[in-house]
Amino acid sequence: MTLLKRIFLQLRITICLCPMLFLPVQNAYCQIKNVILMIGDGMGPQQVALALLYQQVQSQRDSQIPMLALQRIMQQGEVGLMMTQPYQKLVVDSACSASQLATGQYSRSEMIALDKEGNPLPTILEKAKLQGKSVGLVSDTRITHATPASFATHVAHRHQENEIAEQLLEAQVDVLLSGGLRYFLPNTMNKTTTDKLRQLIPPRLSLKSKRKDNKNLILRAKQQNYDLVFNRNQLLETTYNPHKKLLGLFTSSAMPDAIKAVQNKRSIPSLSEMSQVAINRLAKNPQGFFLMIEAGQIDWAGHANDVGTLLHEMLRFNQALQAVMQWVDGRDDTLLVVTADHETGSFGFTYSSFEVPKATSLTGSQFRNRSFKANYNFASPNILFKIYRQKMSLHNLVRKFKKLPRNKQTASQLMHLVNANLAFKITRQQAVQLIQQDQQRVNQTTGLLISNVTQYFYPYSVNAFAAAIARAISPQQSVVWGTGTHTSTPVPVIAYGQPDKVIKQFDGMHHSTEIGRLMMELFLKKQ
Repeated sequence: MTLLKRIFLQLRITICLCPMLFLPVQNAYCQIKNVILMIGDGMGPQQVALALLYQQVQSQRDSQIPMLALQRIMQQGEVGLMMTQPYQKLVVDSACSASQLATGQYSRSEMIALDKEGNPLPTILEKAKLQGKSVGLVSDTRITHATPASFATHVAHRHQENEIAEQLLEAQVDVLLSGGLRYFLPNTMNKTTTDKLRQLIPPRLSLKSKRKDNKNLILRAKQQNYDLVFNRNQLLETTYNPHKKLLGLFTSSAMPDAIKAVQNKRSIPSLSEMSQVAINRLAKNPQGFFLMIEAGQIDWAGHANDVGTLLHEMLRFNQALQAVMQWVDGRDDTLLVVTADHETGSFGFTYSSFEVPKATSLTGSQFRNRSFKANYNFASPNILFKIYRQKMSLHNLVRKFKKLPRNKQTASQLMHLVNANLAFKITRQQAVQLIQQDQQRVNQTTGLLISNVTQYFYPYSVNAFAAAIARAISPQQSVVWGTGTHTSTPVPVIAYGQPDKVIKQFDGMHHSTEIGRLMMELFLKKQ
């Protein structure tokens, strides 16, 4: 290194570490080159605690169990809290919350990157692209889902996934990795079109379309210099070309949940693998990059009140976070922000009067002449291992039950499905009640009738049935759920990978719009 370069580098470091003497930390002298935003959809503090509790109980059995990346990033980074409410409402949905993170401005429920009046707002991804940086979106849901869509598209409602698919390509996003193939396929296909698509898309993937028109976005993507990959091997074997972008669509609709993903034949890449490929590709750009990574099915487990799947989703997110932190460690040019768009389910462990433990003997002086006996069941740590042993998500379990012929949708069959896939059992009488409750559903606005009390907080049919099963077994789990939708609970926001003067700005209580603006101020050049 020449003397001049060494002097310049020392001056740059000094300015960054001593902003009061020189310039604010977000000045261009200290410009952050890369921003990686990881969103655990539906991940409130209690969802984080679930993963931490599981790891701690594991480590008590085996001291070699490593610390979770979630714990390490909170110890070594800066931890704050983030409010999530939308414009003039108390509770947010994923579209609005992601839009507020992406734009730094308030939005309304179910809008995608629009202001409160419905006008498109430029996002951090779009601004980064205009400044010559590379940009990417990764999700374990589908690429047209609310969270990834909010960083690169602008539509009135999150359900406009056909328009979202088109706009993702129009935005020239450099890396797009997720599910959602059906939104890229033409509605009707002749033999010629089918044959062309089959030359690209493996037989494992259905060519069934969800579009209302005959636009072939797969061929359009190819014409726009996208490398196309449709399975894990193709993704991991793809080579970087500076003139090519990357589109990976690995499922027709949503990607598998974390339990099913472990069980499949590895034809579908993991969230960790998608994240690593995206970072390695985007990092080739000397101007830097922006990458949003979503662990979206934490939210889906919360909607179904499914603690077993929730634990697996949190561990999947932790695995991806570990891979990202390994890349960030040792760098001085990258800011990693970990947060959530909202909390889902109002989940928590709780004490109860269910199966209160028997009295036990203790050796302490105060128990020489008496036994120790708590008045309530405060939840044994061993419950966590039983929760982890779940073999199928409740969502998939209900779908499997509903696909049976009507005459086979019996209480005995439901009991068998639950008891074969969970460590927590239901009786035949409970199964009878669950089926009766499901049949009493009136419609999606009035919800599920339970003990003649109308509940409005389980508006999604499949999730309502799943949540009813969850409530049936919840006393055995020492788990309580408050809702099948979202809550206003503040969510964690964690900053990592930069000098303390940078990440310290994420400390304290913020709103999602403030976090969005802060990322842009630290990352983007002033216009």
